[in-house]
Amino acid sequence: MPNESRATTTLWRPTGATELDLVRDLDWRARPPRLPEQPIFYPVLDEDYAIKIARDWQAKQATENRQASKAAKSGKDTKDGKGAAATRVPCNGCNTTVTAQPVRRPLNHMLITVKNTGSKLCDLTYYPVLRFDEMECFPQAVEDSQPQAVTTLPPASWGYAGVSLSAADGSGEGGTTGHKLTVGFQGYTPDRDAGPSAIPALPAKGVSYDSTLAACLCGHHDLCCGAGPTARR
Repeated sequence: MPNESRATTTLWRPTGATELDLVRDLDWRARPPRLPEQPIFYPVLDEDYAIKIARDWQAKQATENRQASKAAKSGKDTKDGKGAAATRVPCNGCNTTVTAQPVRRPLNHMLITVKNTGSKLCDLTYYPVLRFDEMECFPQAVEDSQPQAVTTLPPASWGYAGVSLSAADGSGEGGTTGHKLTVGFQGYTPDRDAGPSAIPALPAKGVSYDSTLAACLCGHHDLCCGAGPTARR
């Protein structure tokens, strides 16, 4: 059979200083084995977005982790005045209740609500990892939705994330309807699993989405991606 030319897609892997040291130890020929809590390899399609993750999130988080580690060892409070790092945990499916509800405005959007049902402060980091039914890829974040700081939820308080389900102008492809939604939580560095996922109930008729599916980063208010009418603290 004649050779067929195929389009090549370049994937970018955001890499923080710690992981870069491990790659260097492997003579730049491989990446370190995946961690048990980090089973999925997440590349991104855009170089600028990969740079943004490495520079604005991973480098900053590595610094905060070092400060928290020093504070925990010395018994001192961290800079935010909330005690050692052990008093805060990542939000996940075990210490929260998650709901997912399509909204009327803006069109083709869904609001994800996360309530801290635990007894400790929990942190919502980055954006939720969404999976409808058995989809093979995960939607990326809307970049300009990044909050200025990690969203920390006291017990019995709420956090929010918005989801843009489909293009309002019909430019999206592969439209389909999802009947099961799995919401994954990221840890303190991008693509690190924060713990069990949540499976919120969806409307009986399902939720329609297309190839433009995108999640907004988590915040304290329900205006994520414009999805939601009011703030709730």
